[in-house]
Amino acid sequence: MARAPFDEWVLPFVRYRSTAGDLANAGIVLLLGAVASWAGVVPDGDGGRPLGQPWMPWVLAVACLVPLLLKRRLPTVSVATAGAILVVSVHLVSGSIAFVPTVAMFDALYAAALLLDARRMRVVLAIAVAVLAALAIAAPIEGLVAVILTYGALLGLPIAWGTSVRQRDALVRLERERADAVAHAAELDRTAAVRAERARLAAALHDEIAARLSAISLQTSALGARGGLDARTGASVDAVRTASREALAELRALISLLAADREEPALPPADDPVSALQRTADAFGVALRVASDRPPLAPDVSAALAQIGREAIVNAARHAPGAAVDASLHADGSVAVLEIDNPLVGAPSTVARGLGLDLMERRWSAIGARGSAGPVDARWRVRVEAPLSTTAGTTGAPA
Repeated sequence: MARAPFDEWVLPFVRYRSTAGDLANAGIVLLLGAVASWAGVVPDGDGGRPLGQPWMPWVLAVACLVPLLLKRRLPTVSVATAGAILVVSVHLVSGSIAFVPTVAMFDALYAAALLLDARRMRVVLAIAVAVLAALAIAAPIEGLVAVILTYGALLGLPIAWGTSVRQRDALVRLERERADAVAHAAELDRTAAVRAERARLAAALHDEIAARLSAISLQTSALGARGGLDARTGASVDAVRTASREALAELRALISLLAADREEPALPPADDPVSALQRTADAFGVALRVASDRPPLAPDVSAALAQIGREAIVNAARHAPGAAVDASLHADGSVAVLEIDNPLVGAPSTVARGLGLDLMERRWSAIGARGSAGPVDARWRVRVEAPLSTTAGTTGAPA
């Protein structure tokens, strides 16, 4: 982690914007004020002024602890307090700028510019202008410009410095957020690329290799059923058929593993499968007609029906693009009946069984439901009859 800039530290390992920093800063200011007073480089009280007693500068120095310690918690109050102390010191005590009140005002203005928003900073600027006017009010006419420039620089420098530091911090924060966003986007791109490659590989295996293995298995089965083969040829055909079936089973397991990482649209809450169907249809651009009396469902039943419905709609979008899908969910005694159907594209014999149907079977079996998926009257229909309440893990035979 990069070390903070030098202006963030009061002492080594003591940050400016911390309680320890407030205490250290106040202690250092008082210590330097005492040294300056002992060395005679700061004015003592002016006996000709209303509060010109010799000990009065020390009272004001101690009073400066208020703005020095509250500058982060109450910046506006600290600026007003430090300004009042500075005006009292100049006009009523010493007649010139004192070290501790000046540093306290400088620090309060810097903290305000560093911490306050634009609206509250306008109040601080108004206070600073009022303090400048109060300091210049007793100056002789011939020296008024010099006094205003001196006090203006004294009050304007901490505001400009604090504003600059605040802008720098904002830019650093924005750059850090931008770097994090870029890193996050790169990670998402990498994950998406891996997921897309796995999905592409699973689809290629499913559409090409699995189809050919299925054809080999079917052809060898048909060849063996024809009869008239000698024993050696029959044994070879049986071996090829067995090997193709084993390879197909292993390939399906591999496809399931690759497809397990595919990205799926987020589902709505488990107690609202109808909304899940609608959101999935919207995501895939499917025209969905839903009829439902929204039966009360156990959470596991609701989640399973939502997943089954999603898979059915995805299959409809893939195999019957542009066709409307009809869905219904209603209670029939102690069971909930989910039906989803769409126009069947192609002859029933040409419809291949895919991974989606296997997933649906697993889901309805896991909740003890009965289900079916297949062609009915020139339409592809998925029908599931699930108990309204169940315990996950029971099994049921699909119809």
